[in-house]
Amino acid sequence: MNEIKLNISIPNTMFKRMLSNYFSHSFHKQQRLKHCIHFIKQNWVLLDSDLRDKLKDKALMQLVIEQKEKKDVTLLSDFVMWVNSNRDSAGVA
Repeated sequence: MNEIKLNISIPNTMFKRMLSNYFSHSFHKQQRLKHCIHFIKQNWVLLDSDLRDKLKDKALMQLVIEQKEKKDVTLLSDFVMWVNSNRDSAGVA
């Protein structure tokens, strides 16, 4: 796949909002969620503690919803465990 590399500058608050929304909108499709989680893990070092907490909280809320609906929660539960073990680290995917 061809990629175009762009050096752009966006405000940190915008990046945080975009990543948080991308994560939330990924919950409904397992493949998209898998890619999103992979992206988050790859870029963990760039995320501040506030965003890390926000992503974990969103995952936990969605985990409860999906457990009630008897859906597969493997990706989300694995992600939450990964966040707990890498909370203060640079993280590795």
